[in-house]
Amino acid sequence: MSSPSHHLPLGVNILQVREKLENYFQHSHLQTSQQIQNTIQHIYTLV
Repeated sequence: MSSPSHHLPLGVNILQVREKLENYFQHSHLQTSQQIQNTIQHIYTLV
């Protein structure tokens, strides 16, 4: 049986995680609910 994989390097603390999340949300464009709905509708038309 394999050992569990970690997504963060050992030694990362909660403050570093918070900093990375804040940075992500400040610099990333999140879709509105309408944009998400439009994307889903588009995918449905393709299948």
